[in-house]
Amino acid sequence: MWIIAYIVLLLAPKAQEGQVLANFQAGNEMYQQGKYIEAVEKYQSAIETGYTSPELYYNLGNSYYKLGDIGHSILYYEKALKIQPHDPDVAYNLEIAQLQVVDKLAVPPPFIFTKLWNSVKNALNISQLGTVTLIIYVLLMVLLMLRLVLRNEQVKRFAKIAFIPVLIICIFSTLVFVQRVQEDIYHKYGVILVEKIDIMSSPARDATEVFALHEGLKVRITDESGDFVKIELADGKVGWMKKSALEVI
Repeated sequence: MWIIAYIVLLLAPKAQEGQVLANFQAGNEMYQQGKYIEAVEKYQSAIETGYTSPELYYNLGNSYYKLGDIGHSILYYEKALKIQPHDPDVAYNLEIAQLQVVDKLAVPPPFIFTKLWNSVKNALNISQLGTVTLIIYVLLMVLLMLRLVLRNEQVKRFAKIAFIPVLIICIFSTLVFVQRVQEDIYHKYGVILVEKIDIMSSPARDATEVFALHEGLKVRITDESGDFVKIELADGKVGWMKKSALEVI
């Protein structure tokens, strides 16, 4: 994965490229030498310059895992998958890290159609999906212009035949893209980074404790009030917790 990262780095702004590449390479060298604290510092320095990539997040997650910091390792594996869904290396390491999470939620398996829809919807990241949707839309407009402008009957017949399936694909792609954008805006997820956190019934210091959660658990953030965020778990439980105890993916 590091080779891919070097290629991506070529697209970084020239003013930052040298610094980013130096930090990334230094992080790799520190990791290979077993100096995981130094590797984390170098990778974080690369992020602070504004550069992000699934490879950088993956390497950072590995470094935190070597340090026994399960919360941060899961956080950065999740960040990597958000950019590059279905990466087998990241998915495998995330699964291994999640085995060490204390909280095991009893979540019923999704219906087969829901699972299939989620697989299709999340096959690409939101940037890739937007690009594909735009390309399909342009192709649709080209076919429409061919039908209206050209006089060549063979070309017009081809454009007429191809127009309907491309239109259907365009509508489907647009619907998927719109849903992904809505999820990106309204569905925020975070990872708990402290060893243990009390979950309260309301966003107040004297509120009743309803349950406790532990480091590394992924939660959905549904609301915010002052220093507190409202969270929802995969099994349906809800509550309020200190915002400082987690980081948004």
